[in-house]
Amino acid sequence: MAKYVTIISAFLFLPAALSADIGLRIEGPAEPDDGNPHVYVTEELSWDSGQKSYSICWYESSNRWLAVDFDASEISATPIITKVRFFTRDDWPNEGYDGFGVAIFSWFNDEPGDIIWPETGDAQDFVPGGLPHGDVWADMQVNWLCNNPRFVIAVNQYYDEPDCDPLALDDNETPTEHSWMYVTKKWEPFDPSSLNIDYANLMIRAVVQDMGTEHAFATASFGQIKALYQ
Repeated sequence: MAKYVTIISAFLFLPAALSADIGLRIEGPAEPDDGNPHVYVTEELSWDSGQKSYSICWYESSNRWLAVDFDASEISATPIITKVRFFTRDDWPNEGYDGFGVAIFSWFNDEPGDIIWPETGDAQDFVPGGLPHGDVWADMQVNWLCNNPRFVIAVNQYYDEPDCDPLALDDNETPTEHSWMYVTKKWEPFDPSSLNIDYANLMIRAVVQDMGTEHAFATASFGQIKALYQ
């Protein structure tokens, strides 16, 4: 399958030294030893079409995750994950945002592995805010140096429906086979068949930067889930 990659029109001059402990800092333009500033391209990685079909949420949370895996090896072996993005909405299944948990998992044996960010091993609380009403991309800042180009962005629904925030499926009926769900204490490919729909690509994205100097630019186990087409 072809990978959808959007190149954001933002070129940043970054300092030669960057501490992963304090996050991404821009103090440029910074001049390397040869006197020429290095330009790094920020890229948005995606497996979705960009168009929503359904909004979905669990009836009960119960430590259930939805996730998408990414491969940034064409950008960097150690990418900076600047932010993660989720297509959500504030008007279904209730009014307003309630928040959810976000984590980055390792990629191990061709499936999501362990939480690698936050480094505490627990999901980061995130409540969208300051966004237009209705369907939106919600961005969460991460600014974390990942030591592997393969990783997984995952969302944990903390609260039961309707006091929760939904995610979205795109309008591509062909699965890209990069969406995942964690239900019965194990990861499985995302399966929408219990919803009687054909859309299986979750709208979760990763925005990454290259910090190198060479680049210039299962149905029964799914549980009860609620979906809204609009």
